[in-house]
Amino acid sequence: MDEIYHSLKNRIASALKQENINKSRKLALNSIRTKYLALIDQIPIKEINTRFRKIKQAAIQNLSQLIELATARLRENGCSVYYVTTPQDVFKILDTLINESLVVKCKTNTSKEIKLKGYLKARNIEVVETDLGDRIVQLSQTRPSHPLIPSLHVPKAQVARLFKIDKDPSQLTIEDIVEVAREGIRKLVLKANIGLSGANAIAAEDGLICLEENEGNQRLTTSLPRKHIVLAGIDKIVPTAEDALLIMKAAALGLAQRSGVYLSFISGPSKTADIDFQLTYGMHGPRELHVILIDNGRQQLIKNGYGELLYCANCGACVNCCPIYEQIGDAFGGDAFIGGRGLLYLSQTKDSKTAFQSGLNFCTGCQACTTVCPGSIQTYDLMLTVRSQAVKQNLILPIHQKIAESILQNQNPFQEPPSTRCKWLPKNLNSHSAKTDTLLFLGCMASYRVQSQVISTIQVLDSLDIPFTYLGTAEPCCGSVLRNIGLEAQFKKTQNYCQEKFLGFSEIITICPGCYSTFKTAYPDFLQDHNITVRHLIEVLPNYSNKFKQTNTKVTYHDPCHLGRHFNLYDPPRILFKKLNFQFQEMDYSKENARCCGAGAGVLSAFPNLANSIAKTRIGDALSTGAETLLTSCPFCAYSLSQIAKDIQVCSLQEFIAQCCLK
Repeated sequence: MDEIYHSLKNRIASALKQENINKSRKLALNSIRTKYLALIDQIPIKEINTRFRKIKQAAIQNLSQLIELATARLRENGCSVYYVTTPQDVFKILDTLINESLVVKCKTNTSKEIKLKGYLKARNIEVVETDLGDRIVQLSQTRPSHPLIPSLHVPKAQVARLFKIDKDPSQLTIEDIVEVAREGIRKLVLKANIGLSGANAIAAEDGLICLEENEGNQRLTTSLPRKHIVLAGIDKIVPTAEDALLIMKAAALGLAQRSGVYLSFISGPSKTADIDFQLTYGMHGPRELHVILIDNGRQQLIKNGYGELLYCANCGACVNCCPIYEQIGDAFGGDAFIGGRGLLYLSQTKDSKTAFQSGLNFCTGCQACTTVCPGSIQTYDLMLTVRSQAVKQNLILPIHQKIAESILQNQNPFQEPPSTRCKWLPKNLNSHSAKTDTLLFLGCMASYRVQSQVISTIQVLDSLDIPFTYLGTAEPCCGSVLRNIGLEAQFKKTQNYCQEKFLGFSEIITICPGCYSTFKTAYPDFLQDHNITVRHLIEVLPNYSNKFKQTNTKVTYHDPCHLGRHFNLYDPPRILFKKLNFQFQEMDYSKENARCCGAGAGVLSAFPNLANSIAKTRIGDALSTGAETLLTSCPFCAYSLSQIAKDIQVCSLQEFIAQCCLK
């Protein structure tokens, strides 16, 4: 295990050192995000995504019937249709269909999944990628670094060399490169008799292959060669053409577009009946259209409870906002698919160990991907399940094992005795032992690492005359860390211990979003049975705004992922800021689009350089507002961000109130 851990750390370190590639990727992602934020006010994105999920959910539930219907309608339209279960089955069919030494191909993620490139190479068949990005990747002999912008990692000067453009780089424009690439690719397309494509969707009722693109290369590849072969996963099948159109609409949003430039609907081989009204196939378009519907574990994926992964539109929206991908690119993900979804898919189509070795524990659980995903794929919920499966195979990082042992032995992740949890509290604040129904749950991070948050919380609640008590050295760990790294059985032990401590209380106030999220999502039945309400401090403070002094300090605010995207608690802090007359400066990426701090789900402890790199980007967002102070409502976020911040003060909201707003 030490060897795997060392390899993962090297994987991150190597990716972080690629400064030019990282710079290009971040510029591209920021551009996409900016355009996406502008579209939010113009397009009903949430409504589109809701409809998308319903369509995909219904299609996956009725997949067997849709496969039969699509097969029948496509054959009625003159297509040859094949249903296959493995990549080897695909290759057997291609053995009979490809009898030429040149094939042109347009974007199809399924080809990467089945490793088509290796098969064609073994047969000495030249395959020419017609998508410009894929062609650049092909010529550079690298791997795609983004689902829709595969050559994101290849700089302009290198692209020019790949296309053998002999011109002074300082005088060379991107238009020059595109022109050369266009002419070269077109010549090869005109020469080829076989074109390979994927499908954005297949409309079963009408037997339609639906494609979306920007460059026009798909139309060339599917129209000019005499034979068109479609490689499509069975999950691409939806009931109607209207459904397919919405699928493509949602996919375009991944690149912050209203729609792709070209939408193509192909129902069969080209045909004409202009001579004696005799139907003849193969006029300007292909004479043959072969559709290969590929299972490759998808039906089993559905049976195993992972069918939600097939709601993916391959739009790239998830990685566009992923804090891990932003920092290390395709070092986060599997061979065929990048990012968290790629790792989940890898864990089910291959095994947990391969996913673990590819970065299963890189994910911070921020849920930014789910927020923008057209299918609202619950990536992190699935991630927890897969991590749990991995742990059962003894796949756990050494540092996480040590943390788990400390929690079970000491009720904190820091290898410190429970007796030290609150001993440091000033005597004037250590007197909340009176009987009350309200429990202030402090959490491990605040109690052991950012103790100023505990002190300020007590000061603020005392100033408001809110009666409460806390458990002191008897306070247990909430178990959030155990749950996040996949230790289900161990988490149950801490859960039971916490529940014993909570008996007799009607309200729990937390200052840690991790504790809050754990109680709300893992303890719901217990809380309901015992009529216990859980609130985060940020839900309490706005109700007492009239008891605080106003201040005109210029501040900005970081939305903790476990309060924001997990529970939509965006308004309470902003209501408080307005009532207290703060000069509040919103960051460009805020609320549901806020960047993560990088500390979650054991990433800070296991991969501090990755967490720090994420935090540095977030500090950059804060500095761009011109604020004097960066506020947040999470001990982990405050700790992580304060380690990086140099030109801006970072503190919790309650600390700021204790310093500036108490009367």
